[in-house]
Amino acid sequence: MYAAFDQLEDVSVVVLTVEYLLRLWSSADDTEHLMFRGADKHPDEAMTRVRWALSFYSLVDLAAILPYFLDAYSLLITRAACGRPPPTPRPPLPPDFAHGRPPNRAAHD
Repeated sequence: MYAAFDQLEDVSVVVLTVEYLLRLWSSADDTEHLMFRGADKHPDEAMTRVRWALSFYSLVDLAAILPYFLDAYSLLITRAACGRPPPTPRPPLPPDFAHGRPPNRAAHD
């Protein structure tokens, strides 16, 4: 049951991250956040992106996806500091354990 929620969280974070990065990239053409450089008034794409990244709604989007990446990063750093390898998935339980019975209980009944 929890694995389904973990997968849903992973997919949601990937979709939101891709959307955030695409909006950040395309914000250079956004006239609302457009910044100009120098006397000749050429658009400054980098400053326009920074201005968009510091806007209220982009900070809300960043606050939605950042905890996921910070948690994953801290897990990797903690495991590296302890000298342990990254986590590997556990093998599935035998069918009898999945139902809460020891494997040899059926033989004793």
